[in-house]
Amino acid sequence: LFVCLFVCLFVHSSGYPAIRTEFLHRYHNNQELFTTERESLHMGGDWTEVRIKSSGHGLTEESALFPETVRTLSNLPPDTFTSVKFSIIQPGTHIRTHTGPSNERLRIHLCIYHTGGSRIRVVDKWHGWQEGKAIVFDDSFEHEVVNLGSEFRAVLILDIWHPELPADKRIVH
Repeated sequence: LFVCLFVCLFVHSSGYPAIRTEFLHRYHNNQELFTTERESLHMGGDWTEVRIKSSGHGLTEESALFPETVRTLSNLPPDTFTSVKFSIIQPGTHIRTHTGPSNERLRIHLCIYHTGGSRIRVVDKWHGWQEGKAIVFDDSFEHEVVNLGSEFRAVLILDIWHPELPADKRIVH
């Protein structure tokens, strides 16, 4: 848990305003960067993403368009994140109940843009996002997301190794 708190505090204190500004600029001026999510987990609405780092593949080509984000993240040890992406859901989107493939990672949602109406359920508790704040959860737990608001919601998703997983058990997929 300490690792999660450290990562959240570091990213927020050292780069959140620049990451937010950079994201909003790209979102409003480069829509072609944002592609439909790959797992077909949503019903209705629209869910798009742009990957900055892919697990097992390192930085993506698109990462060059997000230098402030990459700079902030590069100030942490190189193996801190297994993957990083911006995730955007439009009004009317429902990401159905699902679980991640294993409990080897924790997922951090750093809220970049949210005007209200979106929420996430992890197990049996619903949580809302607040700009500049993070939600951390075990991706192997059942979760779903809805956007009942009138505007899009954007988060920076940071996947980190579960702090209780020994380094020799960490397998990049």
